[in-house]
Amino acid sequence: MQRWQAVKQLLAEALTLPPSHRDALMSRLAEQDAALGEEIRSLVAAAAPSHTLLDPPAVASRDLPSGPQHGPLIGQRLGAYRLVALIGRGGMGDVYRAERADGQYELQVAVKLMRDSFDRDQATARFHAERQLVASLDHPNLARVLDGGVTDDGRPYFVMELVDGEPIDLHAQRLQLPVRQRLLLFRSVCQVVHHAHLHGVVHRDLKPSNILVNRAGVVKLLDFGIATRLTSAGSAAGPRTATAQRLLTLHYSSPEQIQGGPITPASDIYSLGVVLHRLLTGASPYLGVPTHNDFALAQAICHDEPTPPSKAVADRQLRAELRGDLGAIVMMALRKEPALRYASAEQLGDDVLRHLERLPVQARHGAWAYRAGRFIVRHRLALGLALAAHSAVVAALAVIAGMAFQVTLGHAWLGQAFSRIDTLEHTAAEQQRVIRRLQQQLSGDRQPPEHAPRHVEGGESSPRVGRAP
Repeated sequence: MQRWQAVKQLLAEALTLPPSHRDALMSRLAEQDAALGEEIRSLVAAAAPSHTLLDPPAVASRDLPSGPQHGPLIGQRLGAYRLVALIGRGGMGDVYRAERADGQYELQVAVKLMRDSFDRDQATARFHAERQLVASLDHPNLARVLDGGVTDDGRPYFVMELVDGEPIDLHAQRLQLPVRQRLLLFRSVCQVVHHAHLHGVVHRDLKPSNILVNRAGVVKLLDFGIATRLTSAGSAAGPRTATAQRLLTLHYSSPEQIQGGPITPASDIYSLGVVLHRLLTGASPYLGVPTHNDFALAQAICHDEPTPPSKAVADRQLRAELRGDLGAIVMMALRKEPALRYASAEQLGDDVLRHLERLPVQARHGAWAYRAGRFIVRHRLALGLALAAHSAVVAALAVIAGMAFQVTLGHAWLGQAFSRIDTLEHTAAEQQRVIRRLQQQLSGDRQPPEHAPRHVEGGESSPRVGRAP
């Protein structure tokens, strides 16, 4: 089961690569495991479409040409270098392995040569811009520009350091790197992207096939074919041409790139988020989208919430490791609104480092508020109806509460009235008893005594009789 999971992930990645990169991948796999390499090769042959999601129709010409454009160039000298083999294709040119041919010293290099184009002036201008951009950057994780020139037929080329490596996600998958090692590689990517941003360069095409890891385990960022300079306002300089728009790799493009919005370093931050998601899970952040439906994928990137990394893997232990801070880091980089992503690639890399050091991460600050806001945006109609229903219930409860209060007041008033009546009755009863006692006393004073006292003379008592006159 574990082997089949590895085969599936390798096959999925192989189908997203240009054919030249697929061949290189399968050759490396065959060197280490002949059976695995042959299995992947047969599956690719059976499943590969005429073009892939990461190589849309406008870029189908990147496939290796079968006509005279390819064959005669092998063995040709460009300056001090002889072309040995075609090893890849970028947006505007072909990349050859070449060797020093003037006998001064031995050196293998990569030569990027502009392809013929029906709009040679525009292609030449873009190619020169790429050469100038790469030459202006100096970083250990960038392939250095060594030389440059123009062919006899007027096509520019430049000579670069040869990177003998493989895409970062395939490297991690082949070596079964733990999450910590993958994050350290990714932090190197953030550092070199931040270096480019500091020099006013937005790459615009960050994806695993442009981020190679060499045999020494060092990350190398390649292919600035559609990179652009930033203006003082912080957005891409110059118009967004249809050619550059078509050369985008949809799977790793930001919402604003798809919608033709301003291109800023935040666009690269989003692409880094997709790279990190794939590096950790081996899957796209938009799992439910059909693999070869460009329109559905574009809609998902612009409007749907990406799948959290912990929900994109089946392994329970890995799911637990991707939950929490690490998942929050990925999801912050993948936010739809550029202003809500990390402010720089350096901040993204620093958050990864803070996670590795078990420190609080920036992505957790305000994460609940962001999720709540996105939920409201997604379900505003249902929430509006629920709010209206809630308001109606509150109003009804207010009326009922008012009536209940009035009833309570009435009961209180009646209670007070009955209490007063009881008091009055008690007082009246007391008064009746007092009146009866007074009446009894008065009636007793009016009656004569039954034995009146007699007058005593001479020691005898006799009744007092009045004498006659």
